[in-house]
Amino acid sequence: MESAIHIGIADWCEISHVHGKKYQRVLGVEAIRKSAETAKTRANHYNRQHGTDYQVLNYLITNEDDRIYEYNIASNHGHSSSIYKMKEHKEVWEDVKEVEVHKLKSKRFATIINLHALDMSQYDNLIVDVQGAELEVLKSFDDHIDNFKTIEVEISTRELYEGQVLFPELNQFLEDHGYMRTVEPHTFHQNLIYNKILNE
Repeated sequence: MESAIHIGIADWCEISHVHGKKYQRVLGVEAIRKSAETAKTRANHYNRQHGTDYQVLNYLITNEDDRIYEYNIASNHGHSSSIYKMKEHKEVWEDVKEVEVHKLKSKRFATIINLHALDMSQYDNLIVDVQGAELEVLKSFDDHIDNFKTIEVEISTRELYEGQVLFPELNQFLEDHGYMRTVEPHTFHQNLIYNKILNE
């Protein structure tokens, strides 16, 4: 049974896309409370329909515990929200604006594992979609980051958000942990899948 942890699910409007990847068990994590509540409703409905095990947690994941962030809420139902302020994003997607700022307290994912007594052996894959904060999230897993079959991350070669991680640094981190991308980037902003290639 394929399974995944998905950080940055927003309201999980793409839940059928996740299921389309054959994931029967998914732990979704979302920073915005309202979006997490909507995602939980969708997950419960989807579980009843398809016999899946999709769960939702409401946390802002970064590489620091209990730091208060100004979290920038985007106008597209929160999908482009980030701990970073928009930069080139405003030029590329002119219709998407920052409409609110929420103060949110962060947690490292290693802390979440302990708080919820998560059995990490139940999760084979990791998906991270957090609008420029991907490296923050990956580092927060500590040694658990080495144990996935695949990691899917959103990469950028342009600074869409002020201070975000760019592709070369993110790619180097994943390669250093024994992951290799399956394809070369073909645009400035896209999802890439990395496969685990080394047993460390």
